Formats: sequence, C-alpha cells, structure tokens
Amino acid sequence: MRFFKLSQQKIFVHSLLTLLFLITFQFVSCNSKSGSDKDKKEVMEVEDVQSVQQDTLQKVKFQTAEQACKYNRAEQTDAFISSVKELEGYTWDDKEKTAELVLNDHWGLSLKRGGCDHFELSATFIYDRNMILEENKALVFDQVKWITGLIEEFDSEQIAEALDSEKIYIQEVGEGDYFINFNDERL
Repeated sequence: MRFFKLSQQKIFVHSLLTLLFLITFQFVSCNSKSGSDKDKKEVMEVEDVQSVQQDTLQKVKFQTAEQACKYNRAEQTDAFISSVKELEGYTWDDKEKTAELVLNDHWGLSLKRGGCDHFELSATFIYDRNMILEENKALVFDQVKWITGLIEEFDSEQIAEALDSEKIYIQEVGEGDYFINFNDERL
C-alpha cells in the first residue's frame, strides 16, 4: 500500500513536470522573435519563469509528501525504550527513528518506531553467524518474545500466542534474511 502511494506521488510529480515543460516549451516557441536585445530579454524571462516553476515544484513536492503522511515522524522519540533497563546503551538515530543495540557477541537489535501511512513498531534481530532458521526457530522466537515483553507498546501475550500456535508467515527476503509476519488478525 505504501509503495503504491509513493508511486502515485511520483506519477503526479512526473505529470506535473511534463505539464510545466510543455507550458515552458509553448511559451518559448510562441514568443520567438528576432532581435538580439529582445531575444536576451526573453531568454532572461524564460529563465526567471523556469526558476519560479522549479521553486513551485519543490514546494508542491514537499507539501504533497507532508500531506500524504498520517503520522508526524518528527514527534517520534526514544521515550518508548529509554526507561527499559535491559536496553541501556542503545544508540538513537533521530532521523531514521531507530535504536541500535549490541546485545552480546553475536546478537544485535534494531528497533524502529514511526511510519507514514501505517504506524510501525518493529524489532530486527541481527545474528552475525550463519543460522538455519528451521533448526533454530525456538531460539529466534524466544528472542522475539523477550523484546516484545520488554516494550509495553508490543502486545507480548498475543505475539507469544501467535508464535506458539504458528500463526505466522516466514518469508526469506534474502540469503539468510527472514521476515516474520503474524497471521493472527488481532496483531
């Protein structure tokens, strides 16, 4: 859904650029006259028009992006994890609205909070060794239960129940990279 909306915005901006290009082209071709001083003046006017058009496009593009988001990303902070003792030592990236943390020698954790069309709170575990998910599913699920139990915004009981009853969909998104989604409609 979000990708589709981004595509619509790109098509809108592309169409707007095409329309402005055609208007500019029409303006230049209709007003071509001979005469060096007059030509220079008209070229300057066209450049001024193009500059104004570029400024307008930038404003429209910015306003469209701002209006398209339901959630204000600027308001997202690390308050949701700042008081969690087990997560002390994380690094907060205010631009990306993510917290990064090394858990131990082999495990890392990235927490993301925010969104545009859909509010997102996600945890990404990074394991620095090769792991076959099917053979280590219990270990991975224990990590998921651990983090969702620490952060109040996660519904840890429903997540644990979905994991235990296998109401999940596991998708391999790259070699050794997996995305786990919940099929439980409550989540």
